[in-house]
Amino acid sequence: PTWDAEVHLETMRETIGAMEVLLGITVLHPTPMWKVLPNAEVAVDWRVKAQTNPMMGPVIPAPEGVMAPHGIGVVEDAGWVNLPLLLDAWRLHLQRSDVDANFVAVDLADFEASGGVHDFDVRVDCRGVAVREDTGLAHLEVAAYQGEVLTLKGAAGPDATLNCGKWLLPVGGGLFKLGASYDWNNDALEISAAVRETLLEKMEVAWPAVRTDFEVVAHSVGLRPVARDRRPVVGQIGPGRYVFNGLGTRGVLIAPRWAAALLDNILTGTPLPRTVQAGRFA
Repeated sequence: PTWDAEVHLETMRETIGAMEVLLGITVLHPTPMWKVLPNAEVAVDWRVKAQTNPMMGPVIPAPEGVMAPHGIGVVEDAGWVNLPLLLDAWRLHLQRSDVDANFVAVDLADFEASGGVHDFDVRVDCRGVAVREDTGLAHLEVAAYQGEVLTLKGAAGPDATLNCGKWLLPVGGGLFKLGASYDWNNDALEISAAVRETLLEKMEVAWPAVRTDFEVVAHSVGLRPVARDRRPVVGQIGPGRYVFNGLGTRGVLIAPRWAAALLDNILTGTPLPRTVQAGRFA
């Protein structure tokens, strides 16, 4: 289960909703999730937990095309965010409002060499996995977990995100995202034919048509910045210096809450919970 799922979900919806209104776009797409239940015991456990967990829906028979002899656990309150569209629209908004005129490109090495003197009251380090290159911040213990995702094209597919350990997400226009791999021992930004085959193989068990009715049209790779305890790394790391990192695999969901918390910390001194504080591993 996702940590503090309901709280994170509420904050994310409020934040993304406000940005949609401001930018005149739609990026948050509610999409149910179908969880393939691997055996009868898990199906019984799902039904029991669903009685007290509002995030969990009923167990239903496998929809057409899905191989799930023990049923599907439904999560109605799920969805996805079109992050590339959101980022492009936000950049355009900044350009049109001349806000970007206040941004200054400063080489980090020059910045550090000058003692950080650039008339900045606050600097927030959001370098993700690149923070590993800064030996002075090794205590943050941010690691890089590689992941790969396929983009598939097909005439028809599930009407929900199909989750069988791997997930198949409909994103519109006959396109689907299939992911994701997790490699804790590889930080190379190179796609792998072996990973491509593994993703297709695992999804084929639940959705056999992935082999016959879909074609792979894109294959991407990225690095997730993940802390040792799988919690964000947020807060002050020096005079006027802060960090916002370690968002891992659920950055879109949890970032709005902790960005707001960090802003409150900077502006009003509101303490951050120990569970996310940047110095918790020191």
